[in-house]
Amino acid sequence: MGGQQHARAGRLALTLAAAGAASAALASSAPAAAGDEQAASGAPKKAVVKFDAAQAEVPPPAFALTCFTMPNCSTSGTAALRTQAEVPVESPARDAAASGAAPLEYASAEGYVARSIACPNDPPAISDREVADGIDGELAVSDLRSGPGANTLAVTLDTGGRSGDELPTELVEAGEGGCGVPEEDHDIPMTIWHANFTGAHQDEWQQDGGFRIDDLAWDSGADAFTKLYARPASVGFGPLAYTYRERTQLEVRPEYCEGPLNRVSTATANGESIGADGMRIFPGQVVDAPAGSKIRFSDGAVAEFPNGGSYEVAECADNLVEWTVSGSIRKAWIEVKKALSGSKAKFNVKTDRAVAGVRGTKYQLSYDKPKQLTRVAVKEGIVSLKGINGAKGQILIKAGQVGIQKGKKKPKLIKR
Repeated sequence: MGGQQHARAGRLALTLAAAGAASAALASSAPAAAGDEQAASGAPKKAVVKFDAAQAEVPPPAFALTCFTMPNCSTSGTAALRTQAEVPVESPARDAAASGAAPLEYASAEGYVARSIACPNDPPAISDREVADGIDGELAVSDLRSGPGANTLAVTLDTGGRSGDELPTELVEAGEGGCGVPEEDHDIPMTIWHANFTGAHQDEWQQDGGFRIDDLAWDSGADAFTKLYARPASVGFGPLAYTYRERTQLEVRPEYCEGPLNRVSTATANGESIGADGMRIFPGQVVDAPAGSKIRFSDGAVAEFPNGGSYEVAECADNLVEWTVSGSIRKAWIEVKKALSGSKAKFNVKTDRAVAGVRGTKYQLSYDKPKQLTRVAVKEGIVSLKGINGAKGQILIKAGQVGIQKGKKKPKLIKR
């Protein structure tokens, strides 16, 4: 959904349940009234961020072995470096992004590179570097939240850890000698992997620290939000520039609501996918649905949103499907499967002063927040409309009837 439309959309907080919970994953909202609580970050309340960054064909210039304009000079060899991390993250509050840190482990570090300069009357001068080992660093996830693209996540990584100084480091055996200079060996620590990653992702660097990676999209095969960089990556400028092969895989796996029903089957707007097909439901999730969206859930429930909007999943709870409306809702058609009927599961939609309770039905709900007016029109089944938060009374709305509840007044049936 475009930024302008997203800014206009209100928020709908939901609490999902084990039975029929998926049908509560979305609802339509209009502009939020003044004084609404701060918008949700869209961060999973809990998740694991997996990071796997392999660098292949790393050339001698990465180890400061270059020829520039030196005559009779040549370089040879490549190195391969790979780091991995699995970072548990958590969001402390509704409006806070998820964060965490874990070791950035050196999975492999190997290679041999050299520079040779021919001499007229002596053996050539050889400078070589052999990667002997890699020392772990730390990977910090400082910000995980909804991405700028609809139904995506964005994550900010600091490959130097929380302090910025915990860099993964290579142990390199260095040799120098030739052209009349005695051979000398010594060990030096280097941070080639980090320099390469920084160079390849300089466009994603944030001034306040870390690399912001946008557009992690839902991957139903991985059951997670993923992004892959598989490309030649250029580092440096002018005569110091070089290229290596990057393969960086990012995966975010939230802690999902349990149960087979907490999954979107298909999600379209005017026949086009909105990027949520097969998506599992997780606490903290914000889903963007443009106008004309139609969401089908794995249990067969359907939700239609003529006006579109953004929707938040507040938490999972046993045997309870509950939406809490924080903005206004112009119109939402909700069809709850009759499988809920007769079970202990409940399906509630709460506004400031009323709660509409259902067990298998199809109805339309709208809410005018400034007027504190809740309107429920039932097409099939029966809906209970009950006053809350100072409003009292309860009515049953049958198929073909319309009920309203306004302010602290008792709910009542009205003519259409």
